[in-house]
Amino acid sequence: MARPIARFVLSKFGMNSLTKSTRRQERRRVAETAVTNPNLQIRVVTDPQEVARFDQLLERGHYLGPSRPVGDFLRQVAALDGNWVALQAWGPASYRLKDRDAWIGWPPPRSGPSG
Repeated sequence: MARPIARFVLSKFGMNSLTKSTRRQERRRVAETAVTNPNLQIRVVTDPQEVARFDQLLERGHYLGPSRPVGDFLRQVAALDGNWVALQAWGPASYRLKDRDAWIGWPPPRSGPSG
């Protein structure tokens, strides 16, 4: 199951300077508008020039900073009236997460030649 790694580029909606709770309310308003707005298009990015633009925007705007995608990586863009307003990147689930594995009850991974 893929884990969404989303970074919204919503400066068009003036969300950069809002407080956290106001930002949450504004995201909800934008999402509700998006459902009813026929000018919103969400699509997969495949064109090499658009992939480069996507990667540049993600690198510049992601809260964790620049990083390289690992494994299969699906890029999606939301465009409102032809202008990119959001980026969404889907990557593979992590193979090992100590806290998740402990919560599920999985044993620690074995090391050594037998696996």
